Amino acid sequence: MVESKEPNEPESEDLSAILHATLALSQTQLLAQIADETSLDGRTMGLLGFNGALLAADIAAKDVLGSWWWAPLPFVAITTTICARSMFGKDTFLGPTALTFYTSYGGQSSILARKTLLADLDVAYKSNSSRAKQKADGLRWALLVLGCGLVLAASLIAFDRPSKVSGDENCTHTAPTACAAATRSGSGPLWAPASWAARHHRVDASKP
Repeated sequence: MVESKEPNEPESEDLSAILHATLALSQTQLLAQIADETSLDGRTMGLLGFNGALLAADIAAKDVLGSWWWAPLPFVAITTTICARSMFGKDTFLGPTALTFYTSYGGQSSILARKTLLADLDVAYKSNSSRAKQKADGLRWALLVLGCGLVLAASLIAFDRPSKVSGDENCTHTAPTACAAATRSGSGPLWAPASWAARHHRVDASKP
């Protein structure tokens, strides 16, 4: 009986040491994964904040941007949807709670308990990996969509602005009352109060 136990003792010690090292590695990987996912959530929230600021600025400056002021809005809406979907995903899986694990395996072999814990941590790591990948892909797509929207909006507004500028220049050579009526109806350049137009006309008329 003594001879049968002696060969198993080194093997059991080696297995215990390997399990201990593997559990430590698994816990480190899980913590690094959680930190990376937290960073992704922070960047996603930052992009949502930028979308809100862009939306407010776009609506506030719609009279200046011209008839294509609404061009960035569909891209902002798509970006916000992608970010919101990423933020409201399932929670991080951390494996069994400590008390539950101890209650289930407290009276059993330590090697069996550590093997079971290693399997649970592996399941948690794989589950979190798929979710973190979805968040990273969603953030990349959101940035791409928002960038395309900003480029398109800038191009449309740039093509629309020269007509506004030329209309403003032509307005100085026409009757101020007609110009004010055109701008009030939306067919002319930026709207100006009639009193300002009258004062501007009097100044121009006094010039030699």
